[in-house]
Amino acid sequence: MIRRLSLFALLFFLICLISYAQSQRPSPEEGEQATEATASNQHEPPQSPPSIEPVPAPTTQGESSQAAKAKDEKLIGKGLLLVALFQLMTFIAQAVILGKSLRSTKLAANAAKKSADVLPTIERAYVFVKVYLSQKFIADKGITEYAAQINIVNGGKTPAVLLDCSYAARIVGLNEELPEISKIDPDKPWIPSGTVIIRANYERTETAIIQTSGVEMESVKASINKLVCYGVIRYEDVFERLHETGFCWEYQGRFKDFYPAKDHKRNYRT
Repeated sequence: MIRRLSLFALLFFLICLISYAQSQRPSPEEGEQATEATASNQHEPPQSPPSIEPVPAPTTQGESSQAAKAKDEKLIGKGLLLVALFQLMTFIAQAVILGKSLRSTKLAANAAKKSADVLPTIERAYVFVKVYLSQKFIADKGITEYAAQINIVNGGKTPAVLLDCSYAARIVGLNEELPEISKIDPDKPWIPSGTVIIRANYERTETAIIQTSGVEMESVKASINKLVCYGVIRYEDVFERLHETGFCWEYQGRFKDFYPAKDHKRNYRT
């Protein structure tokens, strides 16, 4: 498109120059009349001397210079017109080129912005949780301790900086509402804020202890009560954005291990 406009402008300028050059040449009819007049003058017989008539006064030098000046001004005006037309075509071609350049620059800027917006989502840290029933301890006075192993896994591509990790394991009724994590042990910091970094594809292990009697554990196996391990993890990615992962896993007696509960309010991530 740009090459076509440039060629068209150059061709238009050449056409204008050719037209102007042809306008300065004498027409064929005028040339023939001048040739015929010369020939007739050569073949005419000699005539008697012409009678003396009064000759008009010759034009003055001032009138000749004015006529020459008018002719020059006319030529200059035509030249300036051609130059103006050529400049107009050049300006149009440059405007088209500039418009295309601006559109290309805008498209490149939008693509760069989208890439910058998508990059943190692709490269950020993603923290997940897995819960296992790892150990069983027989304590005194009929109390049995179970250890729930909490694996905090970073499944992202960059490290995660843990800011807070609160969790608990409890035996509650089937329809009983779980207490909030902050109300369980608000004075005990589980992980000092900002001191733990989990690299990509690595995990950190925490342990939740459940103290229960044999009767309570039998009620869990009989599906009268339920044993749950739940909590909230807050962390920061390398792009300094805050995220949160909530988890709630329930012990399944027939499988003898923990599995994600159907509590969608507590199983989430941001």
